[in-house]
Amino acid sequence: MTRVTVTRRVVADPPGVALLLAEPQPWADAGYSWRVQPPTRDGDQFTAELHVTDPAHRSLAGDITVTPSDVTGCELRLVVDAPNRAAARRLERSAAAFLDALGVRARERSAAA
Repeated sequence: MTRVTVTRRVVADPPGVALLLAEPQPWADAGYSWRVQPPTRDGDQFTAELHVTDPAHRSLAGDITVTPSDVTGCELRLVVDAPNRAAARRLERSAAAFLDALGVRARERSAAA
C-alpha cells in the first residue's frame, strides 16, 4: 500500500466545512467516486471516514480531517491508502481536485452567509 496525503487551506470555518461533508451527495472525478460519511467532532476538529472507488472498481478507505487554521479558516487533510505507486499518483490528483472543489464550495457558502 502507498499512502496518499493531500492538504489544503480554506478560508471558511471548520463547522461550515463539516456541514458540507455531511451532505449526502457523492463526488466524482476522473473515474473516481468519493463518498464521505458524516463527520464527527473531536474538540475543535472534525473527522470523516471516506470511501473511494477507483477506475478499476477497487474500494479504498481513508479519512478527511478539518482543523482550525493558525491564521484564518481551516486546514483540510485527506489521507487514503492506494494499492500501488501508480494508483497513488492518479488518486492524489483526484484527491486534490476533491479538496479544491470542497474549498470552493466552502468559500462560496461562507461568503453567502
